[in-house]
Amino acid sequence: MELENALKSGIVLLDGAMGTQLMDTDLPSGIPTACYNVGYPDTIQAIHERYIESGAQAILTNTFNANRLMLKGHEAYGVRQLNQAGVQLARRASAGTDVMVIGDIGPSGGQQQLHDSLYDAKRIADEAKQYLYEVFKEQAVALAEAGVDAILIETMSYLQEAILATRAVTENTDIYVMCTMVFKTPPRSRPSDFKSLWGDNVPDIHDGLEQAGAKAVGANCGGVVKAMPRLARQMRNVTSLPLVFQMNTVSDEPDEQMNPPKQPLTPVEFGQLISEVVAEGANMVGGCCGTTPDHISEARKVLNQ
Repeated sequence: MELENALKSGIVLLDGAMGTQLMDTDLPSGIPTACYNVGYPDTIQAIHERYIESGAQAILTNTFNANRLMLKGHEAYGVRQLNQAGVQLARRASAGTDVMVIGDIGPSGGQQQLHDSLYDAKRIADEAKQYLYEVFKEQAVALAEAGVDAILIETMSYLQEAILATRAVTENTDIYVMCTMVFKTPPRSRPSDFKSLWGDNVPDIHDGLEQAGAKAVGANCGGVVKAMPRLARQMRNVTSLPLVFQMNTVSDEPDEQMNPPKQPLTPVEFGQLISEVVAEGANMVGGCCGTTPDHISEARKVLNQ
């Protein structure tokens, strides 16, 4: 397939943040951003277009929170409608280009329920898992039917939820699926001891996601920013799968004097970070929270060198 071949032949540049770009607009707040696909389509398409102009080779649909749990209380638009509208806007923005459209699936919003249930009776755990599986299946099928080139499950903090989401895609579609987790900054005494926000370690994450059918794995979001190259190295040491990394611009990692960071990464600093992550084995790179078309433009320059 197109994305699989692209990952084999070189580095693929993803776009940057959608959510924080929307925060800089005057659109109404307090509603899931996926609702803007129907309510404010021109704004969404314009953001896609700016990232394409900045050099992105693949763009994520504005469907991060387009599942039934995250849309609770905002049911005027259905899951299928919002996901398919998101794909259509990305396709319009990329018309006439070779840019790939990747369906974006975020956390279900029910990970706490799932986590807690696994410590209760097995029947309850099974019911919770099946329910969240159906939540992800509904979104995955809608994205696949709309014609995405691939699906990226991202910002997963809990491995069991990530596995459910991956299975929901692989068992109900024939779409190429990738999954990225959010990691905590490791303690200074153990700088390579990376764990997800819920405590899953790198080998377990790789094994669980690969067994579920993920074709690529990686990391995105969270406070781990400057340590992302170390995380990429650790992940590359345990897998031959393509690695996907999307970094924020703001870190929670202290400096050498243990002072918290004060300024977000500039586009030039972000470009340097992209270079370092690629050097450690990343195959697809892009931006997460706080990144702008300027950050992606700088990443494009670095990758072209």
